[in-house]
Amino acid sequence: MIRLFFIISFILLFTSCISDFEPDKDFNAGSERIPVLNSFLNPDSLIRIDLYWSNPIEDTTEYNRITNARITLFENEKQICDTLWQKDSSLVLKHYPTEGFTYKIRAEIPGKEPLSAQTSIPEKILAELSVKPDQVPHLNLDHNLEFTGDNTGDFSIWIVVLAYDTNNKVIQAPFIYSDVLFADNINKYADPDNPYMIKYKYEFESFIRFTKGVLNTGSHIYYIPFIGMNKPAVDHISSCIISASPEYDLYSRSAYTQISYDVEVKTPLLYQPVHIFTNIKNGQGVFAGYNNNELIGFEK
Repeated sequence: MIRLFFIISFILLFTSCISDFEPDKDFNAGSERIPVLNSFLNPDSLIRIDLYWSNPIEDTTEYNRITNARITLFENEKQICDTLWQKDSSLVLKHYPTEGFTYKIRAEIPGKEPLSAQTSIPEKILAELSVKPDQVPHLNLDHNLEFTGDNTGDFSIWIVVLAYDTNNKVIQAPFIYSDVLFADNINKYADPDNPYMIKYKYEFESFIRFTKGVLNTGSHIYYIPFIGMNKPAVDHISSCIISASPEYDLYSRSAYTQISYDVEVKTPLLYQPVHIFTNIKNGQGVFAGYNNNELIGFEK
């Protein structure tokens, strides 16, 4: 579960509490605070629910948890939780989400309209990872991901590649190369002068995202580790293939778009605020399901 936290945190490090705001709302000092509900559901982790009050944009103090809410959770219409949560901490249920199931949540807070949301757990993506010597000069290994299943469900796919040291700490996110035309272009580059693109058409920074139905059996993704780093420091390299529910996908993509927007590059006349996706009715935050398949490539 700790490893999974590192993998997901890397792709969502930009989805911290700042992402719980809608720019068109009044968040000046003294404004009414909005309830925020966050919960990411994955079959490999116990269900965790966080409920707290939003802060004004210029307020840098810690977020105050909501400690008097009744939280109800349903799994395929069957109630699995009904509790009055009064602790200043996350609510962690001794229950693992199930692939293919639908989940609904409701949080009742005194003096507020009830919060509610719904999501589902997508199927796990099937793939095989092969490692072989690379033909590009000065590189050591060529990692090839080949997708072996029918990945055409109602979900998008995120591929995150991370290098770990012997303490299981992330030390690098290798660039990803691919000749797949239909990958998301939010972090895609096409640099004909890059010597590493002799074999590959597109370069992706840290992760690669596909919309539903694009990857079929036989699709390939490549990544090359150890570029500009100390190879002996790497203990192993992990490829995490995330199948994202619509809620997880929209939240992650909008958060990445917001944090990566460079106002100095985009002229002020073209700048548009990026709204962070939320599916929480009467509040902010996200209630989202995902699944993941972790494949280990290089191992020391």
